[in-house]
Amino acid sequence: MKLITYTLRNTDMKKLIPIAGLVAILLTGCSRYPNAEFTVNYTRLQPDEEVIFTNYSDNAINYHWDFGDGTYSNQEHPRMSYNREGTYTVVLTAESKEGKTDKASIIIEVAFTELEVTVAEWTEWETVNGYEVRNALVVLYETYHDWVEDLNDVGYGYTDHNGRVTFWGNLLDINYYVYAEATDVEQEGDGFHNLGFDGSDYIYTEPLVHSAINLFTCWVDYYFIFKDGRESRLDKYPKDKIKGDNPSFIFIDVSK
Repeated sequence: MKLITYTLRNTDMKKLIPIAGLVAILLTGCSRYPNAEFTVNYTRLQPDEEVIFTNYSDNAINYHWDFGDGTYSNQEHPRMSYNREGTYTVVLTAESKEGKTDKASIIIEVAFTELEVTVAEWTEWETVNGYEVRNALVVLYETYHDWVEDLNDVGYGYTDHNGRVTFWGNLLDINYYVYAEATDVEQEGDGFHNLGFDGSDYIYTEPLVHSAINLFTCWVDYYFIFKDGRESRLDKYPKDKIKGDNPSFIFIDVSK
């Protein structure tokens, strides 16, 4: 058996050095950095509304979530809710098996959906200032049938000295039918009632914007209750049952 040997010359060694460097680079490239990425079902929501986080991170095996309210999670696709209003920055840290990390973040706004209703007497100038109606009963309903039959109201309140009442809480992103009525303090039996502009008495809001303050003007017209026989709802919704120090700030729980 003949043994064959090779002798590497200097020129051969010079050729091997770049090749060895290339191999080292390729081996290093196998250890890739992670890419942190995620989405949420809502970026604006109400307190206690569930947030669902969907994780799309690449090249990661460990995840650390900082929800911005002092709570954390190591789940891949966590769910949680905020119990207070505020603006929160959520940060996801994705970690690879080699310990390399990458971060992604998003801002979430948490606020109640509010509906501020101003009750005003209708005039030919269609103006509000100077024609606001104080101590007007305002009742909200989800459907026209409930409005007509006075059933399943989602809440009620009385306007303050500026003619406003604010509803807030678990309000839905829908049109609300509004009932408004007030008794004239100067003449018992006189008062103000809903004024519809489509041939009917009922009025309704536009679909509410989620987690935002929605403004709505409820126009009413003067009437004499003994002549037109309108049925009053003032006795059914007494003021003394409204809880809270501010009569224009009413919490509405539609789950009741």
